[in-house]
Amino acid sequence: MKSLLPFSLATLAVTLGITAAPAARAQLVGGKQFAASLAQALNDQALSGNRGGFSSPFERFRNRDDMTRTLVEQVFDDCYYVVVSSYDEKAYARPPHEKKLLWRTKMSTAAQGVSLAQTIPGLLENGSWYFGRDMSGPEIVTKRVMREGKVEIGEATVREYITDTTGQPGKNPKQ
Repeated sequence: MKSLLPFSLATLAVTLGITAAPAARAQLVGGKQFAASLAQALNDQALSGNRGGFSSPFERFRNRDDMTRTLVEQVFDDCYYVVVSSYDEKAYARPPHEKKLLWRTKMSTAAQGVSLAQTIPGLLENGSWYFGRDMSGPEIVTKRVMREGKVEIGEATVREYITDTTGQPGKNPKQ
């Protein structure tokens, strides 16, 4: 049976207004296994002729658990990504200057309502525990970006006041 994956990914991307290839984004946010599972669900969706609904192959895949639902949202929503990689310094110092990857940690976060400058420190701080660790799959870490709030209260002024029991406003005698 011929795979409709390139067509289904492109069609879904155009439908949802996605500019980056969903397969590449899926691998970035969830790893190779997640990307392959998403590709299979999208291919099954295209082959089934099912246009959507709760029983469609894509919806069944997306709603199979909270982790998958979150990762699918990251694939199809606007996100910021940070990739931290560590290379073997000794391997690079010797000719032929081999770039030997020791480990890589990929982090992403929704971009709605925050700037890239606001998200990078939080991603690095909260993701640092995972640097250099062997991971069997993606992890979801939920932390809020704490913004500094500042409220300034100026001098209080009276705009109007009640002079009698009828509730009628009077004039401020200081004006």
